Order: sequence, then structure tokens, then C-alpha cells
Amino acid sequence: MTDLARALLMLGLLAGAAYCDSASAAKPESVVELLGKGDQARKEMKNSLALDYFNRAARLYAASADVYNARADLYKELGDFDKAIADQEQACRLAPGCVPYLEKRAALYCLCGRLEEGIKACDALIAHEKPATDSVYRMRAVSLKKLKRYQDAGKAFAVAAEAHKKSRDYHMNLYDAGDMYLLTGKAELALGYFERVIKSCPDLSTGYWGRAKALEKLGRQSEAEKDREKAKHLDLSY
Repeated sequence: MTDLARALLMLGLLAGAAYCDSASAAKPESVVELLGKGDQARKEMKNSLALDYFNRAARLYAASADVYNARADLYKELGDFDKAIADQEQACRLAPGCVPYLEKRAALYCLCGRLEEGIKACDALIAHEKPATDSVYRMRAVSLKKLKRYQDAGKAFAVAAEAHKKSRDYHMNLYDAGDMYLLTGKAELALGYFERVIKSCPDLSTGYWGRAKALEKLGRQSEAEKDREKAKHLDLSY
């Protein structure tokens, strides 16, 4: 092979290598890679870098619900609830019926104080998945309580208790149902819920404090006093 031929061959090889390098560099990162890098940046508390990765993913993969879901989490962490909700809504549109996304949307509305929208989001989730998770039922009831819709809140806490009797919040839902009914003047109904709390958790003072309030409203003072003493004893021994 002549020197000229060798030179031409070398130039061809170099050109081919350069072409391969440029083609490799031009290939965009996959959505999984970008989200993975964004998540790692979040773990390292590099939120600006994480947002850059998620923004890039949103530009390249606008049809991916996972992208908007991930960026919504970051916006929530940064305290930008309007952007978090907008992204979570988009994630729900792109993945209709995705229960975790629907739950996060409801939680975002309730967390930032947009309670009416949060209740609607909870209702949509409950209609979609029966029974929904215990947190959804409780979140709906708490939102109604915050809106001072005590009658509706009482019913909602009662529904939450019945939907998930093995939930760690079971006795709390029963107590809150009783408390809401007390606020609406339904002491007899409230009494029943407080008694269920006591039956469920006899060593917890909460039920006795609640039942004492209901008994007092019903004019049963001596019984109320006994419950208060029992509650104080349990609190001291806890």
C-alpha cells in the first residue's frame, strides 16, 4: 500500500470516528436517564440542577406523565404549589385513572388550602376507586372540618372509619365523627361514636374525654365526671 493510500485510509477512519462521536453526542438522553439524574440531584439537595433535568425531560418527552409527576414533587418541595398542581393535573390528564397521581393531586389541593378543589379531587378518586385509601377519606373529612361544614365533616369521618376499620386512623376517625356531631348539637349520636372509640382502644384516654363531653351535653354529669377521672388516670399512666 502506497503512502498516499495509507493517508487516505487514515483520513477515512478518522472521519468515520468523528461521525460516530457526533451521532452519539446528538442522541438525546432517555426519559428514564433524565428522571434518574433529576432524582439523584434532589437527593443531593441540588434542586436547581434537578429542575434543569426535569425541564429538559418535559421539553423532550412532553407526553410522559412520569415527567410531570416528578417535577410536581419538586415544585411541592420548593413551595411552589401553583406549578406543582399544574404539573400534577397534566400528569393526571396523560395517565387517566392512575390512582397514585389522583391521590397526589387531591393532597396538593388540600395542602395548599384550596379545600373545595381538594374535596372535588377526593370525590373523583373515591368514585374511581372503591374503597379508596384511608388517607383519601380522612383528607376529605379534614377539609370539610376546616371549612366549618361540621355536619358534612361528621358524615365524612364516619364514612372514613367504616371504609377502613383496620386503619391506624380508625379510632381517630371515630373520635372526629363524634366531635363533629357534638358541634352540630347531636350529642346522642356523638356518644355512640365515642363509645366505639373506647371499645376499640380501651386504654386510650381520647374516647373517655370525648364521651365525657357528650354525657355532659346530655346532662349526665356524674357519668361525665367518672369518664374524666378515667381519662386523667390513663394520661398519667401513659
